[in-house]
Amino acid sequence: MALSTTTERSPLIKWGAIAVIALMLLSGAAVYLASTTQDDTTTNPDDPNNGVTRTLVSNEVEATVKDLFPSAVIISQTSETDKTALDEAISSIPGVRAVQSQFTKLDFNSGAVSYLGQISLTADANKELFIDSIFETGLFSSPEIYFQALIETPIEVQAASEDGKTETVRLPSNQVLGYTTLYTRPGDKVMGPLQIVMQGNQVVNAFLFESQNVSQSPSPLSLSITAPVLELQSKLIVTGSIHYFPNFSEAMIQNSLNAIPSVGGIDNVLIPRRDNVLVVHLPQSDAVMDDINGFVQANGTQFVSFGTDANALLVGLGNVTLAEAKLLLTQAIESSLQTNVPLEFTEPQTQLLVDVNTTAQNTQQASDAIEHYFLSLDANALIQSYQPGILSIASLGDGNASYAVPDSKLNAYLLPGHAIGNDVTVQVSATLIRDELVEASALEVVTP
Repeated sequence: MALSTTTERSPLIKWGAIAVIALMLLSGAAVYLASTTQDDTTTNPDDPNNGVTRTLVSNEVEATVKDLFPSAVIISQTSETDKTALDEAISSIPGVRAVQSQFTKLDFNSGAVSYLGQISLTADANKELFIDSIFETGLFSSPEIYFQALIETPIEVQAASEDGKTETVRLPSNQVLGYTTLYTRPGDKVMGPLQIVMQGNQVVNAFLFESQNVSQSPSPLSLSITAPVLELQSKLIVTGSIHYFPNFSEAMIQNSLNAIPSVGGIDNVLIPRRDNVLVVHLPQSDAVMDDINGFVQANGTQFVSFGTDANALLVGLGNVTLAEAKLLLTQAIESSLQTNVPLEFTEPQTQLLVDVNTTAQNTQQASDAIEHYFLSLDANALIQSYQPGILSIASLGDGNASYAVPDSKLNAYLLPGHAIGNDVTVQVSATLIRDELVEASALEVVTP
């Protein structure tokens, strides 16, 4: 089970968009939802702010989404100079009712022009399809797309002006226009900057940009459960680490494991990074650095690189076993220092992951053979095999709440040897969003 709640094209709040929206509001292109609310602010004729339009910002205001409107805003730079062509491209997208737009200069030095469009959508418009279609027009450069909403905020906030001065602002209403991201829903708790446009001492406009959806923030769930095995795959996921071994490679592993009778093929061998650097911890490293560098260069087949770190020598291993390398370097260092010294080594380890198909009725046979192979390399291999399967469980509970498992099926990685119907105790790692499971998997833990 793995459900996705994000998309690569889900817009991110960018601070430049706030400035563009502010210009839009000042130009009268958007209507403040609470503008009809009576404001009892008394005008002081001696106040220097009288008649002056200014913008204040209250950062990270906690708010609640009350309603979502069938409307969106798109902000994007574009190389298309014909605004009508842009409007028509958007109007042709399914679910779009009307488009109002304007060009706005974002960067007065470079002359870059941004398209700002207000889009009216049908009530049943597919917002994901709408976003995809905007990108697919190819007319917009990294478009930012937001959906308008009714947001409930505190009636009174602390806000800062452009000169950094902070003042208390009382809004005409605790409901303002909001700009939200794709997956925001009514009832969500959100946070973001509240932009306030004032004329004199009177609030004439306000809007909030969602910078964080608290309700949509993922929260982890970890617990131990016991459940019956519903399905088992005829394969093994082999994971672990191995100390340095000459000629260790994906091809070497694949060929060797394929030779095991109970193995029916290798789907994938993953070695993220081969580590071949043997670290020799030595306080006198500076004293022997030149000698050991010369020794490494003189033995270019067995050693392939040399470097130093604080109180340490870093030697890249080639066609040499780890035991041989440690012996040869110990002898070379003692020869350079003319004395015996106790040496400590940090041995190079390489992580690996192998996806193995099995032919055995019981995957335990294949697992044992694979473990035997890695141990035969005499490279301190630490290997564990898991058999992918599915457990039957209707819900997961942590004592405080219970969360439904889709289709009552939980993906699990089990130790080899189980049969369908066996009860298995596993450790579950899950992710919750809005108190719903969006991802969960289980792992049977190896007990000592």
